[in-house]
Parts: sequence; C-alpha cells; structure tokens
Amino acid sequence: MKVLLWIVLITAAILSIKATVVIKYSDELALTLKVLFLRIKILPKKKKKPKISDGKPKKVTKRLAKLEKERMKCLKCMKQL
Repeated sequence: MKVLLWIVLITAAILSIKATVVIKYSDELALTLKVLFLRIKILPKKKKKPKISDGKPKKVTKRLAKLEKERMKCLKCMKQL
C-alpha cells in the first residue's frame, strides 16, 4: 500500500512541474525549453570552439610557420595585381 502511495505522489509531483517551450523567430529560429529554474537551449546549436592544441613549442612553431607561408602566398597574389 505504501509503495502505491509513493508512486502516486511521485507521478503527481512530476505532472505538476511547469514546462514551457519558447519559440523565437527574428533573424533565425530559436527554441528554448524552460523546466523549473533550468533553461535548455535546443536551437540554434552552440558553435563549437576550435580545439587549440596544447602549447608545445614544436606545435606552436609549426602552426606559425604555416600561417606565415599562407600570408606570404597572399602577399605574392596581391603584388601580381
């Protein structure tokens, strides 16, 4: 009997929680779900930040060399114009 009472109480508590869906469309579609004090952003998805490798000197110098090479290539193209 007590188990049934607990099941009824838990079900009633879950059903009494207020959930709100907010849809906004200005420049793009935004969908947000609000449950109690939590706000869950569903759309748009967060943009992932590019993963920066650990700052080992070898990797840093390699990355800087690559950037310098691309910059020089761009400068050569600009001079040809």
